[in-house]
Amino acid sequence: MIPLDVSSISSIGNWSNLPKFVDIQNFQATISDEKFPGVILPRVTKDGTLIWYAGASSAHNWRKLRPILLAYAGPTVTDFMGLKSQLDPSDEFEAHLRNVANGQFARLKAPKGDAKFAAKALSRLVTSVQRAPSSIKVPLKSTGALLIELDMHLAAGDRTRAEMCLTILDRDWRLDEVNLRFVEVRIAAAFRDWSRLIKESWFENICYISKPAYISHALLEAVWYTRLAPFEDDIEMLRANYDSDTRSLCKELLEKAEFIGGVAVQSIAELEKPEAQIVEEVEQSNSMVEQPNGKTTGLEHCVNLLSEGRIEDLVDAFRQASRSRPVATLENDEIELIAERLQEFALEDQYSPTLQKIAPEFARWLGDDPEFPRVQLRSLYETALTIFTILDDKGDAARNALLDIFDALLELQPSATQYRQHIQDVTAFVAGEAGTSTVYWLIDLADRLTLHPATDGDERQRLLNVILSSLEPIGQLLTRPQRSAYARVAAVANWPPLAESVEDETATTKIHILKDKVVAIYTLTERAGIQASSIIEEAFPGAKVEINSDHVCTPKLKSLAKGADLFVVVTGSAKHAATNCIQQNRPSAAPLSYAAGRGATSIVRAVEDSVCNQW
Repeated sequence: MIPLDVSSISSIGNWSNLPKFVDIQNFQATISDEKFPGVILPRVTKDGTLIWYAGASSAHNWRKLRPILLAYAGPTVTDFMGLKSQLDPSDEFEAHLRNVANGQFARLKAPKGDAKFAAKALSRLVTSVQRAPSSIKVPLKSTGALLIELDMHLAAGDRTRAEMCLTILDRDWRLDEVNLRFVEVRIAAAFRDWSRLIKESWFENICYISKPAYISHALLEAVWYTRLAPFEDDIEMLRANYDSDTRSLCKELLEKAEFIGGVAVQSIAELEKPEAQIVEEVEQSNSMVEQPNGKTTGLEHCVNLLSEGRIEDLVDAFRQASRSRPVATLENDEIELIAERLQEFALEDQYSPTLQKIAPEFARWLGDDPEFPRVQLRSLYETALTIFTILDDKGDAARNALLDIFDALLELQPSATQYRQHIQDVTAFVAGEAGTSTVYWLIDLADRLTLHPATDGDERQRLLNVILSSLEPIGQLLTRPQRSAYARVAAVANWPPLAESVEDETATTKIHILKDKVVAIYTLTERAGIQASSIIEEAFPGAKVEINSDHVCTPKLKSLAKGADLFVVVTGSAKHAATNCIQQNRPSAAPLSYAAGRGATSIVRAVEDSVCNQW
């Protein structure tokens, strides 16, 4: 409901001169009807033209109103193509809507001679919404489903949507305060945002309470990378800082960590040894720690659980494994056991809910490998793809998390039989018609298909045709960055050019926002960075793109972090030291975005989202 004054609107909108075929009472009711997701208002201009304004008070309500408008008053009925309009502040009626409603509006005009037909169509729209059963509501996601969705976003590197899940968990009181803090720790750890984490007012308190081992590890990493790592080349300063500030905190966390794994935790454990000799580089241990009670942790624990068929305990086990032992250190027999057992579980319907929880943690564990993908781990990638394919929820989060696994399998040059199976698996995630939220994913999928050699060209072409068919209905609605990304893929995929764009005035204004501004991209995937740079410079005229792939905190990277107008970090293709450098040197008010994926379109999407949200 939008708080508009009827008398003011009717006066400014010249309702007294409305044609008789306009049922003004029907439209006036939308102002106060809580059931209607916005308002629909007529207006007669000074020259006697009938114009309609459809608006909502929030982006959420606009997403409800937009498809109804398209269904009843889309092209041929009015000129509405699904896009919002930029209201003119010099126009009295539109200025009133801007100032009072502060909502999101579209201006609708009927073709010449069809004003009566448009009025009736819009009236039917209002009536149908009013008559719809109020008892029909979209079911809320359970807390468990929200946590799985959050895990999927973390696996895909999508910080924005992960934090949206956190907001819902917090707003709706889904978790107690302690577990909510654990979620915040996991988000910060996924994006290595140690400096932000350690500044939280609750950080030290959470170090002293009971918690899962992987949370203790994340907290130890935050301490290491912010308070200690800057002094690792100066042993005396390192010990002095450890002894004065952090010893009691780290000692408590080490006791709860259960196992010693990862450079940060091993380095801190070394400081706790009597007469410790601190070395500049600490070799990562591949061994598991046997606990006093005989319980093993980390990867060995995962293997034991799989051997015993105890799949329900695997979620936390994989979280621990990701910190205790990198996937690259797996022995062949361990690879075979994990792949075989998970494939067996995937064939049994009763394990589907548990596999849904495991999928994101398993994908993250595989993707964290600095040498991802490795040919010796092919069976694990195939297992991950199988698990994703059987998921009931194939929404945005799962699609994004799946893409890097699919890309890895294509890069490893599968046989024709394997290739066909991989294509068939991923096709299940391509909807019949694309929505605005899936455009970039579809283009990214097509890009990866064309990047790698096809061992079955017909199968690849079939999927490219499916993607094209999904995109065609909304081709005119694609934004300028999306159109640029499409054009790059179309040139290789032999796709036709898009129909003429119907961008609204706001979108046209936005493309000039980055003129003479520096957009920095940090990624180790050189091809994706170069391709994204080309698309960004084409979509945003005057933008200056700089790509950085330094492995450590160089003066160049520091300077870029401090000075760039917008910085995009590709978390899935980044070094810890470089990520820390960017976060520590980035001004707090300067935009810092994280690309959800390693591909070029993920980077472009992060830029476009920042342009829409920051300016």
